[in-house]
Parts: sequence; C-alpha cells; structure tokens
Amino acid sequence: MEVNFGDSLKPNTTYTVTIGSDVVDLNNKNPMAAAVNFAFSTGDKIDKGKIKGKVYTEKPQGVILSAYKLSDIDFNPTEDKPDYRSQAGTNGNYTFLGLAPGTYRVFALRDAFKDFVYNSEEDGYGAPFEDVTLSEKDSLFNGLNFQLTREDTTKPNLVNLTMTDRYHLLVEFSEFVDSTKLSTNNFIIYDSTASASYPIRYIFKGKAKPKNYYLAIEDSLNPENENYLISKNIVDLNGNEEEFQATLIAVSTEQDTSAPAIKDIEAEFRSRTVDFRMPWLIINLDDGINTAEVGNAITVIDEKENSLPIKVETIDDASFRVNINSILEPRKEYKINFDLNYFIDLAGNKLDSIHTVTFKTFNDLEFTGASGIVRVDSEKKAIIILSSTDDKKLQYKQPVSENNKFNFERVLGGKYLLWSFIDTDSNGVYTYGKVYPFEPAERFVYYPDTLNLRPRWPVGDIILEYPAN
Repeated sequence: MEVNFGDSLKPNTTYTVTIGSDVVDLNNKNPMAAAVNFAFSTGDKIDKGKIKGKVYTEKPQGVILSAYKLSDIDFNPTEDKPDYRSQAGTNGNYTFLGLAPGTYRVFALRDAFKDFVYNSEEDGYGAPFEDVTLSEKDSLFNGLNFQLTREDTTKPNLVNLTMTDRYHLLVEFSEFVDSTKLSTNNFIIYDSTASASYPIRYIFKGKAKPKNYYLAIEDSLNPENENYLISKNIVDLNGNEEEFQATLIAVSTEQDTSAPAIKDIEAEFRSRTVDFRMPWLIINLDDGINTAEVGNAITVIDEKENSLPIKVETIDDASFRVNINSILEPRKEYKINFDLNYFIDLAGNKLDSIHTVTFKTFNDLEFTGASGIVRVDSEKKAIIILSSTDDKKLQYKQPVSENNKFNFERVLGGKYLLWSFIDTDSNGVYTYGKVYPFEPAERFVYYPDTLNLRPRWPVGDIILEYPAN
C-alpha cells in the first residue's frame, strides 16, 4: 500500500505510523493480533522516546491510546485531538514510538465515534496514574497500564411507576442506584386533592428487575384523587443525586391475596454450599414483611436435630442474612426451617406451614490459598485482590501487611487473577480517575499469569512487582 500525504510534513520532525489492530482481512474479517507501529523522520535523526503498557478490559482490541504532549498551553481532550495515537492489540498491549523528549499525558479510549476526542458518557476511558516524562537519556517508560470505565454525570430519575395492587408500587429507575443509600425515607406519597401524606412502610427488591424496586404502603389511596410519589435524594453508583421528583400514581384497588414466599436462598459458594468455619446464608423473599420477627421464624438444625445459634441481619424488608454462630462439621448436610406464620405482608397474607431447605458444608480439603509479597515503592497502602475467572462474584481482597506481604487463606480451588492497586485515597476501592478535568487513576499491576489454585495445594512465594521507571 502506498500512502500519499495531502500536505507537506514538518521539517526535522519524527512521525509515527500505526496500523491499527482493527484492520481485518478480506476473506473472514480476521483482525490483526496487534497494532503495528513504525517511525520515520524528516530530519537527520529519529526520536527514540517510547511508552509501553497494557489495557486491562474485556475485548481490548481496537482501544485507542491518545498521547498529549504537555506544554504551557492547556488542552481539552473533549475538543483537542492527541499529538500521538496508538492502538491496543488482542492482548491489550500497546506501544508509542518516536516520541520527542518531553512530558506526556496518555489516555485509553474506546472511541465510540472514531473522532479521536473524548466524548463523556459515550466513550469508555482509562486515565493514567501519572504523566510520563521522557528525555534523551531516559527514553523508555514501561508499565503505563489502564483499566477502562465509563463516566456517569447524569442524575438518576424515576422513569416508570406501576401500582400493582392497593399495597404495592413498582418503581423503575433510569440507571442503577446506590442501594446502601436507599430507604423508605427517600419516598412519600402525597394526595394533592386531600392535602394528605402517606409514608412508605417497606422497600425491597423481591422479584424486581435490576433497576427496579418495590414499595409497600399500609394506607389505601383514593383513586378519585391526584396522588403523587415523591422521591428525593436518590443517589446512583457514581454519586450523582436526584434531589426531588414527583410522579403521578395511577391508583390500583386490586387486592393482594398472595402470601409471602421464599424467592431464593444465596450461599457463599455454588450449589448452596457454605464454609463450615464461617457459615452464612442470604434469604430473599418476594414480598416485604416485618423483619423484626424473622429471628423467631428461623431455626438451623444439624443431622441430630440439634438447634444451632444464629444471628439475623436485615438487608432490606424482604432480604436478610442468617449468620450461624458456630463451627459446623465439614462435608455435612444441615437443615434450615422457616416458620412461614411469621412472614406476614401488609395485607395480612401468610402461610400456615413450615418450609425446610438443606445446605452443605465444604471440606477443608477443598480449600487452598495464595501468599507472597508486593514489591512497591509507595508510602500509601497497597490493596491486593484475588478474583475468580469462573465466578465473578467470588473475590478475595485484603490490604498488604506492613512488610508488603499478603496471605489469602481458605480460598476455594479454581483459576484466579491476582492484582493490586495503590489505595491513594484510602477508600478501599480502585479509583479510575477522570479525563477532563484531569484526575489521575490509582496505580495498579496484574500478576502476569492466571493462578491455578488447586485444593490442598496453596501457592506461596508469589512476587507481584510494580514496575520502576
């Protein structure tokens, strides 16, 4: 392929050419495994500056790497195109070649519009943990890695409301909201005709879809009046807050004749299996109840019909966690009994029966572990995470010790990814940073290989090292 330029090039300048990894062949649309980069110069030398790293995300191929050379003039990535571009390959690796001495700020973009600028809320992005300075003597920076996320600056709002019967309202939000900041205090019903207010008694997930919640009320609403659901201070997962919203209610007078039932039971591991040393179960009902009575409704018994001590923690008005306050026997089956007489909804519906389910305990022989050291030159505490590649819910996390050691014990056997980040803001979770106004991400590193942790064979002496530049 011969390339002709529509304008003259700058003198004494190094140019880089990137053949992107989204180039495909004619026959089967097979993409290139990695972008190809090379440099040429219009002067008597080629700049040797190089930045290398990796984009950690599902399907990294085609992610654009944008490098801006910093100067006294500020730039805006939402308007200004980068000075240099590269592209990630199928394994996420990327390289910038031919960079002149100077300081650079690099972003990773999943460029939805292929316009080489950052479009907030449309483009996935990765921010760097620091700017990169290259010189004639120090011309390589290796390990500028990125994790992608998507910016959310839109406030959540209630987009749909259905009164399913005289006691229940189903509300749907425009996005996922922060359930830890959601309670009955966020809602009230106002009858504008009668100038009367009615509180929400219960809020719960039940059988609702991911962005939906059920609200339950005791008072009957007058269908002849104008009734509004007032929602306030609703916060999404990114901290955006909708302070006030009023939604008209189409009042239903249908009776609720269904008794509360157990929707599902969650355990720490698959097939309703628990760790016999720290056993717990989460019980999810399909309707809200008075959870103060739940402790009286539940008994856990062993194979000899002995009752075990438990503590019940409320999650919402239809979900609760049952902690079994004793060490169980390994590889045994236990029963949990529910006296459904205690599960009474606001309509007074209940079932006069005992519901029994079984759960199992793991053997110590099914657990494994991983230990080692994190080599990092940082005053801030490093967090280390062990994530299952088979079960996204299965994750172990801990801060490294004062001497930068870590030790994961009682890990279920399987394949895992091991990674670490520097908890700069001390909030215990990875911070992605922002593109504009710029905020750096937290520095992180992945162990290069997937760990195959076999039961009874813990892996030790793992070295997870942050690159030194």
